[in-house]
Amino acid sequence: PTPSPTEDLIAFVSDRDGLGDVYLVNSGRQRNIRRLTNLEREMYQLEWSPNGEVLAFIVSLEGGDCDILTIGKEGGNTTSLRDVFNVGSFGCFDYIRWSPNGTFLLYGSAGDIFRADLEMGEIRNLTNNPQLLEVDPKWSPNGQEIIYASTFGDIEFTAFIMDQNGRLLDQPVTHNRGTSTSLPDWLPRGEKISYLLFRRDAVDLRVALRFEDLDSPRWNLTNNPPFARVEQYTWSP
Repeated sequence: PTPSPTEDLIAFVSDRDGLGDVYLVNSGRQRNIRRLTNLEREMYQLEWSPNGEVLAFIVSLEGGDCDILTIGKEGGNTTSLRDVFNVGSFGCFDYIRWSPNGTFLLYGSAGDIFRADLEMGEIRNLTNNPQLLEVDPKWSPNGQEIIYASTFGDIEFTAFIMDQNGRLLDQPVTHNRGTSTSLPDWLPRGEKISYLLFRRDAVDLRVALRFEDLDSPRWNLTNNPPFARVEQYTWSP
């Protein structure tokens, strides 16, 4: 389930009337359920636009291909990004992320991070590193920067920050020898970052300054004992 930014609607995928479609339900006491699409396909990664007017989601196509569709909250026809950007095949996707101003969509495919410009109708590969795996991008609150996790030197992951055009702003953001970083994110005001820190025997949630060096202060919010793990987290506004 995915609440809208206006908190009055919740979007979810269900096979209650077929293979799979998007439904909306009111978040108040009047829990009216409304079918939004009529596609009957496997779909996932529901993402509301920042103004809460449009939903984007990934839909599986025949032959193992995928598409990103958008639809207004009132229903109607879906818009296919394959058609908008005139591409024969997207491959398949790991995620989609709206920019804070609703102009861009980030999506992941084949280990790279792509940016779709919804106004100009252009797609840009922001990372374009076939030898690396780059995942988990998150827009900064002002929409100017993107933090993400990438393999770096070996199989371990660390966090990097790039601008919205793919230019790296520094090398790398997290410096944690013998550990791995996942799910990097921004705190709501953007002055600090957070991430999951994988140690040999536990996984902790850590907060740090925007750019770390080896002497930068860091705060473990969980301090888990051996074999305890944090798997997901979400910041309140």
